[in-house]
Amino acid sequence: MKRLIYSILICILLLSPAMAESPLHEQIDTAVSKYQALSNESLATAAEFQRRVYLDLLGTIPSAQETRSFLDDGAADKREQLVNRIIADPRLDHRLANVFDVMLMERIADGQVKSAQWRQYLYDSFVANKPYNVLAREILASNGADPASRPAARFYLDRAGETNRLTRDVGRMFFGMDMQCAQCHDHPLIDGYFQRDYYGLFAFLNRSHIFTDTAKKNYFAEKSVGNVSFKSVFTEEAGETGPHLPGDAPITEPVHKKIDEYKVRPRANVVTVPTYSRREQLAVTATNGNNRAFNRNIANRLWGLMNGRALVAPVDLQHAGNPPLNPELMGVLELGIVQLNFDVKAFLREVALSRTYQRGYQLESAAKVTAAHIQGKLESVETVQNELSKQVVAASQAWQQQQVVIAELDTQWAEIRAAYVKADKAASAKLDKYLKEDGSRVTATNSISQRSPKRDVLAAAAEEIDAVLKLLPLEKGVVDAAAAFKKKLDASNAELTKLAATREKAEGKTKEELAELSPLQVALDTAWQAWEPGKIERQAAAAKEQVLRNAYEQIQAEFYAMDGQKLRWKRIQAAALLDEQVVSQQKQLVELQQKIKQSTDQVAADKQKLAQLQSNQQSAKQTHEQVMSALTGVEKQRTAKKEAVELMDELIATTNAAIKLISTDDDALAVVSQLKQQHIVYQIYLLFLLQK
Repeated sequence: MKRLIYSILICILLLSPAMAESPLHEQIDTAVSKYQALSNESLATAAEFQRRVYLDLLGTIPSAQETRSFLDDGAADKREQLVNRIIADPRLDHRLANVFDVMLMERIADGQVKSAQWRQYLYDSFVANKPYNVLAREILASNGADPASRPAARFYLDRAGETNRLTRDVGRMFFGMDMQCAQCHDHPLIDGYFQRDYYGLFAFLNRSHIFTDTAKKNYFAEKSVGNVSFKSVFTEEAGETGPHLPGDAPITEPVHKKIDEYKVRPRANVVTVPTYSRREQLAVTATNGNNRAFNRNIANRLWGLMNGRALVAPVDLQHAGNPPLNPELMGVLELGIVQLNFDVKAFLREVALSRTYQRGYQLESAAKVTAAHIQGKLESVETVQNELSKQVVAASQAWQQQQVVIAELDTQWAEIRAAYVKADKAASAKLDKYLKEDGSRVTATNSISQRSPKRDVLAAAAEEIDAVLKLLPLEKGVVDAAAAFKKKLDASNAELTKLAATREKAEGKTKEELAELSPLQVALDTAWQAWEPGKIERQAAAAKEQVLRNAYEQIQAEFYAMDGQKLRWKRIQAAALLDEQVVSQQKQLVELQQKIKQSTDQVAADKQKLAQLQSNQQSAKQTHEQVMSALTGVEKQRTAKKEAVELMDELIATTNAAIKLISTDDDALAVVSQLKQQHIVYQIYLLFLLQK
């Protein structure tokens, strides 16, 4: 209960004048900033923003001229001016008509209402800036009888008026809750979708049906009676319920005399209109701004239109176990659409003006998240969630205790209620018979009224022809005409006689049925007087039970939201840790790169030295080869000189022998002397070579 009071106080604060003075786009930014790991003030560029807002609101990119004009605009408020121009752009009306056509009809094939007429209806509604709750009210209440509003009835008529299908689609499209699986039992996967909730919505529609007139044109008519009972196919637990919206207590319905239950009674070729219409009640109650599921659903869908993803996704599975990504933002949007009187264009404008919508897709370079910072966030969430877990248990117990109270009331009043239900069934059955006979009476009366003028004309014409026939008894044309008119007159009289008999019989039956209904009505009134206190007490208990249930589911949703938040923070923390590791590894890499550079420089120097050494080695090799070549040449010279000396020795020896024979020959002696001198020179030279 403390949590409930706290939630109520929060709502009061949100609705305070001070809060109301704060534009919705600022409230959006405030709610988002509280839910972020860090503040990202970086906005998209002018070109990015223009392209974004054109695609989201108009479904197209800006033209080259529109782009140049916007980018060249130096006004400080040019973004706001651009949003205002787009909101006033006729293309937005076409865009919204298409969006809502797909949302509400899901491209169902043409049936009783042409899709072109339906889309024109939507387009005209947005051109007139019709509030969404008014649009929804027209759709939910329409029966298609009024030609001006018949296109609105396409939602019902082109789904063939099938009640279970309509229950599911109304729940999905207008309340964001797909409870189809709760038709036969409590939903096995979603704790908050109960069978009684499904049939609470079903009860608004189960009295409606397709009515076809003689022209084979369909309407969505409604009866005045039709209670709802159900049984689980799993537990076989049975129950009954009156109409109630998701999150709301059962509606208190008026009690009328059976005879007064219709504004337009059932009869041939006429669309019935009950005095109290459950479908009209559905339309009014859902759209009056008090049903949170209705408000939240449209706010969530419009946010998704602008941002590519709704806060609750899928959009038709809103429940405590699937909380919004940002619960506080969802609360702001939910209240915001109501404060704007469901003005769709104004809502979209506020979203477009928010810094959240205008953010750039990249974080600023200076923006960093540390794992230690996120750890603080996680610890804070853990603290809140621990407190919430206690509140969940307390709220659940309070809700369960109230359910016990209701069960005890049902037991206490079971007999009296059963007596009232029995009396109501008997009176309703008799009313149906009375209405059937009364319908025959009215139909016969209307037929007589319609055909009597024709009969009167035929009678007057026949009388005139008879007068002519008396003057021209032998004129064949006159005779034939008189016979033809008489035949038609006789047929008309016969038909009127038959209708008069039918009316007379119906009037008699009507009186009989009405006479028999009278005591049944008395019995019903008596039974109601006995049951009314119990019903009032039971409804009060049910209203309290719904409040406690809502409080429990709200706290449960907050608890589950904390789970989502923890998971989100953990992912961010993991990313931050990874970033920190990357930074550390990058630092190590730089150091390693420096070492590698140093090593590379040393290797380069060593390579240079090696190259020099290799060059020196090559030079030394060449020198060595040159020396060896020189040594080889010297060796050859030494060998030649040695051989020459040896030959010279032989020559001198030979010459000495010859001198003995020619001692007196001066010329020979001179030659010998020269040889000896040359021999001495060669000996000296040879000695020099040998020394080398």
